Amino acid sequence: MHCKPWFSAHFGPQRLHGTYHHRQRQMAWKEKLELVRHEMYWVVRWFQGQESEWERIARESMEAGAKAYTEMKGPLYQGFVEDA
Repeated sequence: MHCKPWFSAHFGPQRLHGTYHHRQRQMAWKEKLELVRHEMYWVVRWFQGQESEWERIARESMEAGAKAYTEMKGPLYQGFVEDA
């Protein structure tokens, strides 16, 4: 009768293989989370830039219709910033 060493049941190739893949998945998810956080930061920054740009255009607008349109766009982007 042949007995396996005690460690093969706990630390066999399948166990190590599974542990390795678990660690790789964990690292991949951490990287994805970091990327999403950076993307959200830049999306918010872009909305803030658009809000500032439309407010600047509204200040410089001379025609009533153009001024009304541009004054509406600034708060629209501010709402996007608050929702993001």
